[in-house]
Amino acid sequence: MSPKNPPFECGQSPASPVIKRLRRMLTLITEDLMDDFGEFSEFVKELNDYCWRLTKEEKRFLDSVLRLEKELKDSASFVIAVENVKECHAEVTEAVDSQI
Repeated sequence: MSPKNPPFECGQSPASPVIKRLRRMLTLITEDLMDDFGEFSEFVKELNDYCWRLTKEEKRFLDSVLRLEKELKDSASFVIAVENVKECHAEVTEAVDSQI
């Protein structure tokens, strides 16, 4: 790579601590990430506050986490509905089993 285009490294900008935290959160399984959605959103907002100072690679990362945040937010009601159905199914199954 040329010196003009250094590889993406977190230590290069003031946004690096936020990027590191977001990258760490992205290693979580989806359920855990949804449980920590408030914290994830705060970090995304904080990174977005740096948007005018981000490198090209960091802006791409920001775009990706903004897209993920939107998808998680849009999917949350569906996931909650599925969890409610699973819980209801478990209750009905338990009630039927106790009657047998």
